Amino acid sequence: MSVLPFLKKVLEPSRIIRSPVVFSEGSSRNTCDDTYLSDSEDCIAVRIHSSDHLKLLRGSPGHSDGYCNLPDFIIFREEREIVRGNESMLVKVLLAEMKSSDVSLEIATRQLQLGAILVPYLLSAMKLDFAFTPTIEIRQCALLISPDLPGPKGRTRRSKTQYEYETLTRIGIPRYDIPCGADVSFDEFEYWRPDL
Repeated sequence: MSVLPFLKKVLEPSRIIRSPVVFSEGSSRNTCDDTYLSDSEDCIAVRIHSSDHLKLLRGSPGHSDGYCNLPDFIIFREEREIVRGNESMLVKVLLAEMKSSDVSLEIATRQLQLGAILVPYLLSAMKLDFAFTPTIEIRQCALLISPDLPGPKGRTRRSKTQYEYETLTRIGIPRYDIPCGADVSFDEFEYWRPDL
């Protein structure tokens, strides 16, 4: 049993993007250059549009107080993990939101938070199709991509990435601030179990 083929079945095909993954705003008012995600060949990447939220959720796109704003991208990658001799599924999830200005940081934070909550829902739907589903460990990381953010600081001995992170409020996963136009790697970031 594998998570990624299941996600292909569940998700709207027009929202799945092929590798290599390119983070792009796709708007005529876009001021953020494309950002490339390397080593994304074994991933399922989803491009979420502003109208993709459920109609039963309150709020409207572009506001920070609703429940319907989702991040621009959610990327899933499945790995196997051996714990005390037992194999389990580990799904790493990269949430990404692009913002052309820093005035929308509060909105971006909300979108990343709601995306982190959506991920377990999508993966829990496997229980409806399979009599037995293994334990799935979910670890997540968030990227805020904006032209107003500083460049990398330089790698440290304890970190694989050049970027510093803050903990995403109320969710407890790392949020990295990435300047537009950067080339980033799925594996360079830390992925934590969310506080959900």
